[in-house]
Amino acid sequence: KLKKWIKRGNNEIGDTVGIGADITTIRTVSNSIFVIDPITASEKTYIETGCSSHLNGALARCIIFSIFPTWQSYVIKQTILTHANSLCIYSSWLSVFICRSILKQDKLPDDIFTSKNIFIKNRLKQFNKYEIIYLMNYNNINEQLNLLKLGYDNIKYVLKSLGCVFYAYNAIKLYETTNKTNNETTNEITNETTNETTNETNNETTNETNNETTDETTNETNNETTDETTNETNNETTNETTNETINETINETINETIDETNSKKTEMFKKRLLAVINQGGDTNTNGAITGSLLGCYIGYNNLPKRWLERLKNKKWLDVKLIDLFKKIIVVQ
Repeated sequence: KLKKWIKRGNNEIGDTVGIGADITTIRTVSNSIFVIDPITASEKTYIETGCSSHLNGALARCIIFSIFPTWQSYVIKQTILTHANSLCIYSSWLSVFICRSILKQDKLPDDIFTSKNIFIKNRLKQFNKYEIIYLMNYNNINEQLNLLKLGYDNIKYVLKSLGCVFYAYNAIKLYETTNKTNNETTNEITNETTNETTNETNNETTNETNNETTDETTNETNNETTDETTNETNNETTNETTNETINETINETINETIDETNSKKTEMFKKRLLAVINQGGDTNTNGAITGSLLGCYIGYNNLPKRWLERLKNKKWLDVKLIDLFKKIIVVQ
C-alpha cells in the first residue's frame, strides 16, 4: 500500500503523486528490494545518505498507533520500515508514548527519555540524547516555541517535530495548572451561592408557609390540630422547595462551568496550533503532530466546529476512521 501510494497517490481524495511523502520514504520505497525486504532497503537509504537523514515522515505516520494496546511494536516496525535512523525511531516511539499517556490520562515519569523497551534502550546509545533534552529547557511556553526555530534549517526535521510534541504536552500541563486554580475558585463561589440560596429559600418559604397555613388552618379549626398541621405542612413544603432550588442552582452552575471549560479547551487548541503553524518551516507535519496531541486532550467534541466543517475530504476521512475503530473493537 505504501509503495502504491508513493507512485499513484490516492485517487479517492485527488492525490495522484503521494503528496506529503518525504525524500527518505520515497527513496526507500523506490528501492527494488523494498517489497521483499523493506528494512534492508531502509538501512541502505540511511547509509547512502551518509547516515545524516533525519526526516520526520515516519513520526507523522506513527502517531495514530497511540490508540492501539500493542503500540510499541507497531511504532518501531512502522518507523524502521522507511527511516532506519535511530533518532527517527526514538522520536516516533517517544511521541506516541506521550500521546498515549494523554489519552489514558497517565502521569508521565520525571525522565521521559528513558525506556524499559530493550530495542529503544539500545537505540538510545547511538545518539546524544541531550540534543533532545535542550528543547525542554525553557522559562515559559512561548520561549520554548521560539527555541524550536521551526522555520530554520539548522535543526533536524524530526527533532523539530519532536519539539512540537514537548510544546503541546507542556501547553496541556500549563492549561491544567491554570484551570485547576480557576476550578478551586469556582467551587468556592458555588458553595457560597448554594449556601446563600438555601438560607434565603428557607427563610422565605418558612415565613410564607407560616402565614398562609396559619390563616387557613385557624379559620377551619381552633383546636390542637392547628399546631400539628401547621408544623407538618411547614416542614414538608420547606424541604421540597429548598431541595428543588438547591438542585437547580447546582445544576445550572455545573453546566455553566462545563461549557466554560470546553470553550477554554477549544481556544487553547486553536491558539497553540496556530502558534506552531505560524512559525513556518514544515508546517504540515509539525501542525499534524501538535494537533494530534492537543486533540487527544480536548476531545473530538471540543475541536473548532468551523474547522471541522471546512475540512477537506471530511466525509471520506470519517468513513475511514469509523472503519478503523470497528476493527480495533473487534481485536480487543
